[in-house]
Amino acid sequence: MTGANSDEDAGKMFIGGVSRETTEETMKQYFEKYGAVKDCILMTDKTTGNSRGFGFVTYSNPSSVDDVMSSCPHTLDNKIIDPKKCTPRHMQQKKNYSNNQFNKTHKIFVGGLSMDASEDDVSTYFTKYGVVTEVVLVADKNDSSRPHKGMFLVF
Repeated sequence: MTGANSDEDAGKMFIGGVSRETTEETMKQYFEKYGAVKDCILMTDKTTGNSRGFGFVTYSNPSSVDDVMSSCPHTLDNKIIDPKKCTPRHMQQKKNYSNNQFNKTHKIFVGGLSMDASEDDVSTYFTKYGVVTEVVLVADKNDSSRPHKGMFLVF
């Protein structure tokens, strides 16, 4: 892996929970307020051309990622989005080598939650069972009055 690729990955972010109405241009415009955007990709379905609900933003200056993360929550096109710092590829490879059968992560779905339950509430509750590394909200697409159907937790 070359140094250039490592530098490129340093300013890269995953953007989840993107609205179907969001375009690559509106996503880029939104994130430009945190720094110069080198690249912006909105993932689309190859067959329909519709947004798949996530994308990637790469900043020219990696410190812009910290600015985005310190400004949470983010709303784009009337939908709360979930930006996350990408793990550089060279770190992913090291992580994969160290994740042998003794270091497996576990993912569970928690449903039937109170409408008032936040990601922090659920994460805090489940820390008694292990270190919670990720909490992902599952929106109820059929009932917009419900903020969520449940959450995925990764230990």
